[in-house]
Order: sequence, then structure tokens, then C-alpha cells
Amino acid sequence: MQKKKSSKIIIITAVVLIALTGISIFLVKQYANPYVRDKITEKLDSLSHSPWNLKYDSFSIDLSSGNFSISNLSINHAKDSSSQYKISTDQLEIKGIGLVTYLLNKKISINNIHLYNPNIQLVSKKQKQNAQDSSQTSGSTPKLPKIKIGKIAFSDGKIEILHADSTLANPMLRADFNFELTELATDSTEAHEYNFFDVEELTFDMENIAFKPDSLYLFEFKKLKLSLQDSSLTLDSASITSQYSKFDMGLEVGHEIDWMDIQNQSIAIKHINFKELFNDSTYHAGSVTVNGLNALLFRDKRLPFPEKPNTELFKDIMTQLPIKVNIDTIMVKDARIEYQEYIKKAVGPGRVHFDHLYASFYHFTNTDSALLEKINHTAQMDAQCNIMGEGLLKASFKFPIDDKGDPYSVSGSLEPMELAHINPMIEYVGFTQIKEGKLLSLNFDFTYNNNSSDGKMYFEYEGLKINTLDKDDHTSEGLGQNIKSFIANTFVVKTNNSKDDGKFRVGEISFERDKKKSIFNYWWKSLLTGFRSSTGIEAPEEKININ
Repeated sequence: MQKKKSSKIIIITAVVLIALTGISIFLVKQYANPYVRDKITEKLDSLSHSPWNLKYDSFSIDLSSGNFSISNLSINHAKDSSSQYKISTDQLEIKGIGLVTYLLNKKISINNIHLYNPNIQLVSKKQKQNAQDSSQTSGSTPKLPKIKIGKIAFSDGKIEILHADSTLANPMLRADFNFELTELATDSTEAHEYNFFDVEELTFDMENIAFKPDSLYLFEFKKLKLSLQDSSLTLDSASITSQYSKFDMGLEVGHEIDWMDIQNQSIAIKHINFKELFNDSTYHAGSVTVNGLNALLFRDKRLPFPEKPNTELFKDIMTQLPIKVNIDTIMVKDARIEYQEYIKKAVGPGRVHFDHLYASFYHFTNTDSALLEKINHTAQMDAQCNIMGEGLLKASFKFPIDDKGDPYSVSGSLEPMELAHINPMIEYVGFTQIKEGKLLSLNFDFTYNNNSSDGKMYFEYEGLKINTLDKDDHTSEGLGQNIKSFIANTFVVKTNNSKDDGKFRVGEISFERDKKKSIFNYWWKSLLTGFRSSTGIEAPEEKININ
């Protein structure tokens, strides 16, 4: 009897609850939905006459399911010239809005937010902010309400960033993108995994990226993918191309400048520590790998050298970085780099190329004192390549990260090759032609500082013969040139430099740095002094006295 009574109570309670739920849904649809719809319409209409300039076609709302959608939404904010943007989307859907959760504990709960075909257009602006303000801003945590969103997705989007300067070609940046984030949670009163929020997964994909910061260069990427779960960032089919021809580039700016055509298969950044990035503003990655780089660089040295500040060495760069960075290894795999330069009085550009270039740079960091002690405050790089597709060059570099580090140093070797292979560069840059000669072995070791380099070169070769070239017609013909070549080969240039004959000449590496020029120029000119002192071949500006 008691069991029957309990069953009746349960049944009656269930019926009452169902009835109340039905009545609630009816009342919501009959009265609450129209009321809320009128309020939303009123608010949206007010925004259409504000600086937001909001427009839309239609929207729908269902409070019983917590769903809201709006079609053909657009915002065109143009309050002033420094703050302009346009955002539009074919459809914005918000599903599973937790009204009860908000009413009970003031927590915003949403199952899903989805923007279909969003189109974003921004106008870039320069922000002036000193280092102190920047550090204070980065350390502050914004006060955010309690928010929990199951998923945020932007699908098939497009973004454009325009130059604020109308004289520059637009857009500055253009790309297609997709974005997805899951399990976002914020609450200023609680600790979070990522500074002020928690998130389970974040993926951001961009395709057909074109970046044009000025009128000189265009940067393009076929695809970019960032994944929080995989701790990675990848770039596929990257390129940098100059927007003028080789010779018009320098004429456009009025001085020497690098013309470049660079293609790269992929760049992969792995083991990114996103927690350090968000919590401590530290850029920490396990490795950066550059695959399949192919670069052609040209410089017209007949033009004036540009007015520019001194080129800083590695230690100064690291100590002055405004951000904290820690990259364990940077690798370049199977690259090809060709450099060309056109000097005054030459009849064409000289060129040199480095094939099958592999390089590994270790400990690119300005943080983590324990690590700095372990590596003796010194970064290192090892590299190897084939010069002109022939001799194998190997080199090791040391870079002090701060004042406690080892001195700057370079050491390496070059394996046997026919010396005539370097004629495409020295004929046009040094007005010298190697007729014959073979490199047997070459080893070098030098240190350098901000002012000069010092070291030794052990350059063993045999059968070296040269021609001096006329600067006007780039030939070795004529009585004057024949006499110069004869004197050079007979009295100046050492034909053989062998360790076996007891007359081996050790090259002296000694060069006073031109602080305006690049580190590559510093390394090359230092090695060139060793080459000249080993062989007796003089610099192009040094004339052989035939009188």
C-alpha cells in the first residue's frame, strides 16, 4: 500500500514538473521572447547610429534553447584616422546561452559561438610607448567576468590590414584564415593556466598570405598553422621578393640596398612554450627549422652607401632585445645562397654561391641564468656548404651572449678544389683571374671584437697562376696587362705554398672593421686578408708598380 502511494507521488510530481516546464516554455515564447527581441532590436538600432555603424539584415532568438543568430552583420568603426576597422560576417550563431547560470551566479556560459565567412579590415597605426609603460602593461591582469565557452570558431574568413599612409600600396597584409578555440574559461578571482584564462585547444590557420610593409619588398606564405595542442607553428612555401628590378631598386632609394629573391619550402617552430609566452612574455621554443631555402641576393655597389647606424654584434643585440627569448636550436637544412655585387668600374656583377648549406645555431637566448652558466654565456653555430658547388667548407662560430661569454671566434676548413672555380667573383670584384691552381687544404682560426679581427690562415696550394684584368675592358690583353701579369706571377704571387718544402707561408688574418657594414662583410674581409697574405695577391686598389 505504501509503495503504491509513493509511486503516485512520483508520478504526480513528474506531471507537475512537465506541466510547469511546458507552461514556462509557452510563457517564454509568448511573452519573454518578444520582449527580449524588442530590447535587442532597440539596442542594435542605436548602434547603427553610433561610431560602430552596425548593420544587419535580420536576427532570431530563442530563450528556451538559449540560441541567437544574426545574418549579414557588419561593423564599420571609423571614430578617427588612428582607429578604423570593418568587420562583417554572413552569419553569427550563438548556441546554448546559459540564462539560468547567469541569473544564479553571474557566470556567462555559452556552448558555441560561430562566425561564418567573417571579413576583417583594419587600418594599421603606429603606437608610441616607452619600455616602462610596456612592461607595466604586460604585467597587469585584466579584470574579466566569469565566462565559459565550449567552442569559438571563425570559418572561411578573410583579413586585410591597410596602411594608414595613403601613399603606400594597400593592402599591407591580406590572408584567408580559420580559427577554432575550445573550452575557454575566464575568472579574475581564480588562477589560470594561461595567465588570465584557460583553454583546451587553439588552432589558427592562414592561407595565401601576402605582406607588403613598404613599396620595396613583398613577403608571401602559402600556409601558416599554429596549434596550441602540438606546441607548434609552421609556415609553408615562404618567399621574399623585391618589387623593383636589380638595378632599379637602388635607383629608387638613392643608395645601396639589398635586392633579393628568396624562396623557402617550410619553416617549422616546435616545442613552443605557450604558458611562458602568456604568463611571463617569454618566447621559448625547442627548435626552429628552415627547410629548402633558395636565396638570390644582389647589391649595386656603384651607388652611395646609405646613412645608417653602426651594425651591432651579437652580444649587443641580445642585451638590447626588448623581449625575453630562448630558442634551443635554429637549423637551416639544404639551402642554396647566391650573392652578387656590382662594383665601380666592373663590366658586370661578380657572384659566388653556397650549395647544400646546413647550419645549426645553439642557445639563442637572453634569459634563464642557470642555462647561461651551463653554456658559459656563449652561443655557438656550426655550418657547412659547398663553395661554387665544389669544395666543402666547414666553419664553427662562437658568440658571447653577455660580458661573461667567450670571445667572438671563427674557425674552419675548406677541402681541395680547383681555384679557378672562384673566378666568377674575383674577376669582377678583384679584377684578377686565376688561370690555374689547386687548393690542397685550407684551415683558418681567428677572433674578433667590435673593432678588429686577428688570427691565422693555413692555405696550402700548388700551381697558382693569375692574370690581372684591365678595369676598362675587363681583359688581360695588351702590353700593360701582360707585364703586370708577368710581374705578379714571377715576383709577387707565391706559385706554390706547400708544408713539405719548408717555405710554407702562414697567412695573417688582420682586418679593421667597418662598423657600418654587416657581420658577413666583417667575416669575409677578415678571411680575405689571410688569403692575400698567403698568396701575395694584392687588393684591387693596390697597384703593381711596373715603372
